[in-house]
Amino acid sequence: MLKEKFKGCSDEELQKLLEEEKKKWNSEMEKRIAAEREDAASMARMSESERADAQFKKQRQAFDDEKSRYMSERMEFEASRALAKENLPVSFAAILKGKDAEETAKNVAAFKEEFLAEVEKAVSAKLKGASPKTGNASKDNDPFLAGFSR
Repeated sequence: MLKEKFKGCSDEELQKLLEEEKKKWNSEMEKRIAAEREDAASMARMSESERADAQFKKQRQAFDDEKSRYMSERMEFEASRALAKENLPVSFAAILKGKDAEETAKNVAAFKEEFLAEVEKAVSAKLKGASPKTGNASKDNDPFLAGFSR
């Protein structure tokens, strides 16, 4: 799979890309390590009750972050389900997700109206054209109809 991804790259280009990614990864790891060291040093200076309070706040922040990610995924799922129910493209779910189910439903309803209006407009534009031409024979000179009136 990686061979297909980097098939057009020369060895030098591939080596350069790998070096850049390695530098980026090392930089991120150094930042994480520095943050952890700072956190450990500050925890060491705290009393037992302050340390417990700081740990609680840290755990609470991690919980809130996870809850936020979960709700975001849940609203995207709800949006995709509503779009599928309305026979609309599910690929717009990430754009239409809201903060809660009510906002997501409003977004989907507004999107449905706009999307269907645009589809109707596009179909009308495609169907516009010249009227079909009819023959130049009038009803008075039509030999088929003349045969009935005899």
